[in-house]
Amino acid sequence: MMARSRKVVILVAASLAALVALWLCSGHTSPVSAEPARTITAGAAHPAQALTAAAQPQVAEKVEPTRELVTPVRVRTFEEIYRDLVQLFSHGSTPGTSPGAEASLRSDSARASELFQEIMVVAPDFGSLTLQKLSATPEPWPAVEASPDLRVCKVLMDFALQAASNHKRLDELSTLVRSIVDLMPASESMAAIAAERLANRPFLRAEHETPLLTLLEGASGPLEFLRKPVIALLRTLWDNIGRGSNGDAGDLLVLFEQSVDSPLFALAVERLILLDRYRAAVVSRLCQIGDSRLIDQAGRAAALRLPFADAVSTIGTMRSSLGHVHLGAYTALAERFPSELSRHYEECLASGVRPRHREEVIAALGNYTDSSIGMPAASLAFDGDSDPRVRGVALLAMGSSAALEVFQPRLTVAIEDARVSRAFVVNALCNAAPRLDPNWLKMTIDVVLASGGVDESLQRRLEHLKSQYLPK
Repeated sequence: MMARSRKVVILVAASLAALVALWLCSGHTSPVSAEPARTITAGAAHPAQALTAAAQPQVAEKVEPTRELVTPVRVRTFEEIYRDLVQLFSHGSTPGTSPGAEASLRSDSARASELFQEIMVVAPDFGSLTLQKLSATPEPWPAVEASPDLRVCKVLMDFALQAASNHKRLDELSTLVRSIVDLMPASESMAAIAAERLANRPFLRAEHETPLLTLLEGASGPLEFLRKPVIALLRTLWDNIGRGSNGDAGDLLVLFEQSVDSPLFALAVERLILLDRYRAAVVSRLCQIGDSRLIDQAGRAAALRLPFADAVSTIGTMRSSLGHVHLGAYTALAERFPSELSRHYEECLASGVRPRHREEVIAALGNYTDSSIGMPAASLAFDGDSDPRVRGVALLAMGSSAALEVFQPRLTVAIEDARVSRAFVVNALCNAAPRLDPNWLKMTIDVVLASGGVDESLQRRLEHLKSQYLPK
């Protein structure tokens, strides 16, 4: 087994070394030397006849023009050369301990060099063609050591990357690297092959950071396998462009490599949520974790420091990963951008999206801003929003701050609407009780109790209202 592995490694290394040397020497400007074309000259004399003729007096003769017959050489396809390489690598994987093994190895290496040189000339885009073969390989992939096809693909990819890099064909190199990165989500095997080709090598550049960060954002659930190889490639990229894994980049790695209990984690969150470059990756990571405390902390930082559009988008996206949890970040957002947040609610209402986000917006506007902005928003929400919780939150806000002529008819509607939780109805009535006429309050309490769905805790609250605000 060791002899076989050694032979394969030497074959691959010798092939690549010879190929790179040929590439550098020729500058990739001349075609591969194939078998010389056979030339047959009509009327040519035999060498012996030529010597005899030279000894005789020269007699002028009419010389017929010669005609050259050239046997054309057929240019082979990428697929044909690829099959020859696979066959050669299959042969090279056969154990050899005979006295002629070394000679056979030298012959295989020379043949491999010829084939690599030929494929370079016949198919300049052999890197892309190789990727197509890899992407078409059905899962599960066999072990690379057991698959000549995969070994050939790995060597071809290595050579395509190195050749483009050596000859400063940077656009070609960048496109090939991007294609490799884009194929990583296809499978765990493809991600591993990509990491082997690109990690700790000089091919990743600044333009590849965004697609790698995008992969990192989605590295959860069925794509969890992407996290480690993508982080390895980001480290390589940052080293290549001289940034290193320090500062902001180091903070990002903290989020993906350290526990949420680490004191560095929360600090990294607060710093990176403010940076356009890394914000999406941070939001994705926090949503994966689902820790409401960290999400609220990041949301508050966004509400206090970012422009409104960025802040509300960031907070809303993180909120979508949580259940019925209140985030103080919305309060900070309402205090800093009350008018903008009110208009934002109207846009959300028109599109009917993200009901829990709408609920938080109305709660923040209704309870923590000037009533001249909050109450119109709450009234609009109760009258026009289809989500029962949003309507209930709006009713609570109006119970605290709306004019009675605005609140009372809407409370009556809520009591008659079984979709609105009785908890919202009772709590809204409690908020408004100090301002209500005792007779209207008593009548409303009786109606609520008769409407059904009032549990024992809510009944006790209503009884307390009676004892507190109704005449004895």
